[in-house]
Amino acid sequence: MDALSRALELIGISLPNPVPVLGGVLIIALIVALVIRQKRAARRLSKPAPVIDKLPPNMEMANAETGVSDERQEPALGTPVSDIPLPSDHAFSRLSGLDDSLSTELTAARQLLDDGNVSTAIEALSRMGEMEQGAGRDLRRQADARLSGAATIHLVSGDLKLANDDVVGAMAEYGEAIEAVPRGRDTLMAECLNKHGAAAYAAQDLDTAAASFKRAARIIERIRGLNHPDVATAISNLAMLHYVRGDLAAAEPLYSRALEIDESSFGKNATEVATDLNNMALLYQKQGRLDDAEVLFARALSIKESQFDAGHPSLVTGLRNYAALLRDMDRGVEAEAYERRAEA
Repeated sequence: MDALSRALELIGISLPNPVPVLGGVLIIALIVALVIRQKRAARRLSKPAPVIDKLPPNMEMANAETGVSDERQEPALGTPVSDIPLPSDHAFSRLSGLDDSLSTELTAARQLLDDGNVSTAIEALSRMGEMEQGAGRDLRRQADARLSGAATIHLVSGDLKLANDDVVGAMAEYGEAIEAVPRGRDTLMAECLNKHGAAAYAAQDLDTAAASFKRAARIIERIRGLNHPDVATAISNLAMLHYVRGDLAAAEPLYSRALEIDESSFGKNATEVATDLNNMALLYQKQGRLDDAEVLFARALSIKESQFDAGHPSLVTGLRNYAALLRDMDRGVEAEAYERRAEA
């Protein structure tokens, strides 16, 4: 009986000890049943798993290239690679729109593929791709050069029209220049936009001028950095537009930033700084902040007097602006002295 217990334990059955003698028959019957069940399980495992030859309801196999249903049946697992049909018709149909000069090479590559020379066909197509890429780059360089030339021609035409007081014509020429500038020529684009903005301002088209100055400022910030003097010029132009339109709140931070950039770039006694101070003082004057305006006008005039000879247009402007402020402050006697200097 001990041998029987050990045999049962080997197949995963534990019996209480001791086992009654009368239960021997039942135990033998259990062993026979277990053996039969194991044989049946072995026969089931020896059969291959059924192949699922249908997709679940409402599901389609997506074509990886187009994202739509593909009616072509994929080869079953285990199919030799040489028996998989190559999608030559589909692949070459995509090449039908290429330049006619490639027709001979395409025909040769198609023949190679039809003949089963897949590797050679792929190499031929790869060489064709490299040739087309190089030719395209050459054409793009030529096109960019000609477009840049066209933009420059329109700029010169606009300058000439502006010099002849044809501000509307100049604005149109600068607009054509903007359209001609090729991608990647940011400096040229900024120049076109600034000139377009200046012509639009002269034509009293303030909305268009503001839009052009704003675009120019963004480009210059990107290519020059946030604290470059060119950025100060661009945002001063934009601030001027806000000032003219009466949006003093929008103009003030731009003038302030331009002043900070120019002071850092040129020093506190530079003529560029004097221009910024003059503009900021005019804004303060319009806001009614006369004391603040006087401080800035006085400082701007001091710089101009040290940099320019008597009669210089910028110095004359500074004298007249200061005199006008003094009259607003009911200091007419002082104002007359500056007015006389401006007229001298």
